[in-house]
Amino acid sequence: AAQQAQAASRIKLLRWESRYMRIGPERAFLSMKDPQKAMILLWKEQATTLGPTITRFIRQSGVRLVSAITIPGAPVDPNAINANEYQVPLGQVQVVGSFSNINRFLRRLASAPRLIRVNNVELAGQSPNITATIDMTMIVLPRDSAAFQQVPTATGDAAAGGGAGYGGYPGASAYPGASEYPAGGGANGGGGGANGGS
Repeated sequence: AAQQAQAASRIKLLRWESRYMRIGPERAFLSMKDPQKAMILLWKEQATTLGPTITRFIRQSGVRLVSAITIPGAPVDPNAINANEYQVPLGQVQVVGSFSNINRFLRRLASAPRLIRVNNVELAGQSPNITATIDMTMIVLPRDSAAFQQVPTATGDAAAGGGAGYGGYPGASAYPGASEYPAGGGANGGGGGANGGS
């Protein structure tokens, strides 16, 4: 019975991981066995995948997105990746809708295509035009954390060149809320980004 319960829990965990922990255009797991590969996967996730994914989810949730989704640049040093819990702050996200739509959206965040931590929710206005301001953070729980080892050349060419050769992936990106984001998922730029990166 204990073995059956353990197997059932393992299957449940694998399904949960498959739903929330696959990132990047290839929907891969973030593994710390190879920190350099993990860093490049985060570049792809934060520069090209996360913004459109979250924007699309919000717009399909029955509320109107009125703020930009700002994605910070990913680390250019693999040693800077938290091997236990990697966080991507999404800033203050503003949506507008009726009270029931806002309530439904907040409940739906539990089934978002990424694991989202909600730190604060503020409501203003009257239904059906209530504005909800939400502090959101994406959470990634890396695999193989125990196997993580510092990379001796972490501050070499990648850090000096801002991730040269990967289309400026480490740069911050912003995805418009009130208007459609451009083809390709928004403007991205190395060393700070083109849309609102710092």
